[in-house]
Amino acid sequence: MAEELDLPFGPWRKIVGADWSGYPVSLYENPEKLLLLVLFEKKDSKVVGLVVLMQKFFLVEGDTTLLKSVGRDFVLVEKNSKQGAHSFLIISSTPKYSEFSQEAFISAVSSQYEELKSAGIGFENIKLKLTPSLNVEEEVARVLTGDPSLIFALLNPLAMGGKPFTTRNLFIGRNEEKEVNVKLSSLDSAVVIGNTKKERLHVLHVLTEEATKNNVTTIIFDSSNSLNGFSNPNPKTEDFKNFNMKEPVGFPFKTLTLGEGLFVDLSKCSSDLLLSTFKLQSSDVAPVIKQVFDKQKQEIGSVSDFISKVENEKGFSQYLTYKTLRILKIIQKQFSTLFAKNIAPEITVPWREGGGKIIQLNLSLFPTEIQHLFIHSFLESLPTPPNIESLSIFFVFTQDAALLSDEIQLLLKRFKKKGGGFALQAENELDVNLNDFSVVFNLVGKDVFMEEKGEKKIRFSIRPAFSQCTE
Repeated sequence: MAEELDLPFGPWRKIVGADWSGYPVSLYENPEKLLLLVLFEKKDSKVVGLVVLMQKFFLVEGDTTLLKSVGRDFVLVEKNSKQGAHSFLIISSTPKYSEFSQEAFISAVSSQYEELKSAGIGFENIKLKLTPSLNVEEEVARVLTGDPSLIFALLNPLAMGGKPFTTRNLFIGRNEEKEVNVKLSSLDSAVVIGNTKKERLHVLHVLTEEATKNNVTTIIFDSSNSLNGFSNPNPKTEDFKNFNMKEPVGFPFKTLTLGEGLFVDLSKCSSDLLLSTFKLQSSDVAPVIKQVFDKQKQEIGSVSDFISKVENEKGFSQYLTYKTLRILKIIQKQFSTLFAKNIAPEITVPWREGGGKIIQLNLSLFPTEIQHLFIHSFLESLPTPPNIESLSIFFVFTQDAALLSDEIQLLLKRFKKKGGGFALQAENELDVNLNDFSVVFNLVGKDVFMEEKGEKKIRFSIRPAFSQCTE
């Protein structure tokens, strides 16, 4: 591809080129030190389309763990060189696919440049020193841009027109013979069993990284706030060389907390689930709750909506109506921030940007019954992913599968082979039906035994994580 591009805000000078799953990829830089990642789609050796992604980087000085509180996507890269250790924060524009023409290329670059003008928004109140790329010394900037492996760290957000580019195999570890991979398609249903919970969660961490590298959005239902280090590069790299791994890297990551911007939408629940959650199945108010809820469910998103409907309901004694209202008001007071319709676009249509990212749903502030009520309402609210031919969304659960309700596991199967996948973990293999899963990871001592449908059983060592381990 061209060594220099004649485009707006240029000239754009080529830094490095590579091949990614059969697609030529080039990284360019302009005088402002903005990065332009271009993936070329070819047909019969002729370029027919391209994906454009513009990025701006900042030199970060200070405690990078403070970045966890930022409510936007970013990639954090840590580099060691003769100049010392440096951390770089990378903000990406929205990936854009277009037909291959000069006019379309110019339009894509111009719109992404405008988008990056607000790149620093959201970081103003973080007690870190952020130096924008334009003001970073040339020698220090080259620590980042002079490394060809950078191009693969930046590929995470790339996608083409909502149709993910996917590689067949995901790198998860090594054995004495070679690198060990699992097929991306096998993540439609995966389970990890054996050993300790910490070790099982590490396997889920690695699977999440690999899904993200392949432009799949991962949603973590985190019952214990265990998997929250993805935005930071792994500080422990002593085992990297044993797995032919190079630099650690962070991933696009965002946390939403139940009750704080993340809610239970009652209209997506059933009356039976609601009654069992609050242990009211056998109470005398159960018929009132069931009748009112089943009749007007679509109009009930919050407890206040429910109270209003019960107040206007006829056909029950005054005593039962008042008792029902009293119970609902107690629930409303105890869980005042819990019930509402979710409007955050990253969870209502999590695959909308078409790029790989990780969204942690922190459920740890609420008891198990409330967590399950939320999971049920969340899964019920999601439409079928638009691209059912390949994995678009990957659900990860940190809670032991033995504690997940049959209803939730049934909802997960709705996404299988329809653009969605999921991964569970269980201490005891008797708590899950192993035949229901495309791949099973059985942890025995320091070894992992992988049984993937259609493949031979493999014994291997799981790789370290590229990002920080908090499990």
